[in-house]
Amino acid sequence: MKAYACVYRHVIPSRRERRLTEQAATDIPLVRKYLDRYDEPDCFDDWGDDPSFFSATEILGSADQGTWGVCRRDVRARMKVGDFVAFFCGKQSRLHSWDYFYAGVATVGRLLDRHMIWTDDEYAPYRDFLNVLTRSVDGVLEQHEFVQDFHPDWKLRAEAPYLAFDAERSHFNTHRPLQVATYEQEHDSLERWHTEDERVQRLARLVLPSPPTTRRLRSINRYRSHPPLNLAGQAQRAGGFDCLRSELLDLVEC
Repeated sequence: MKAYACVYRHVIPSRRERRLTEQAATDIPLVRKYLDRYDEPDCFDDWGDDPSFFSATEILGSADQGTWGVCRRDVRARMKVGDFVAFFCGKQSRLHSWDYFYAGVATVGRLLDRHMIWTDDEYAPYRDFLNVLTRSVDGVLEQHEFVQDFHPDWKLRAEAPYLAFDAERSHFNTHRPLQVATYEQEHDSLERWHTEDERVQRLARLVLPSPPTTRRLRSINRYRSHPPLNLAGQAQRAGGFDCLRSELLDLVEC
């Protein structure tokens, strides 16, 4: 089994990105609703909706039925059914300031190739997800994105499976997630965890390496801000992957 901690970003989009996405929203009601929701204080969605908490909530009724299909191609390519990810939202507050929130746990339920989404009606709801990335037209994949900027390397990203979460073993708090850390570029090289909160202290013990290292949610390399954390060692300390997942799920609601 494998487990990772990964960060997705709730960024402040550029004016150009916002304008072009607004143009698309005139023809796609789900994009319009996504944009209207994105600026709310209690919104912790990814810019582009990957992982797809917004899409899953709107289309399937629960963020626990989300998917992962665009970012972290390298991590998605390694994962199998039953593997899991602890997701954190990095929410940009100013140009060089970020707050980090614990979004929840995603357990892989299915690994889909891009053609299956468009040829098997069992997966038809995913065709409207904002992170679907591609569509199959006469057996050929085409780029199919909604939120700017589009990915020039979409073909490479689409080579890794589209992961559908197992709702029975996944859970997210997408409205009031636990804030775990803060990063201010002017005086931080890594994010500062708010371990004065017992829940944050417990989460840090579950996710961060021990003994402490420079591996955090952020990297000290400013060109590689959010490297995934392999949780193999953390699972061993917790008594196994299932025990680690159980403890992480316990901390989702705050």
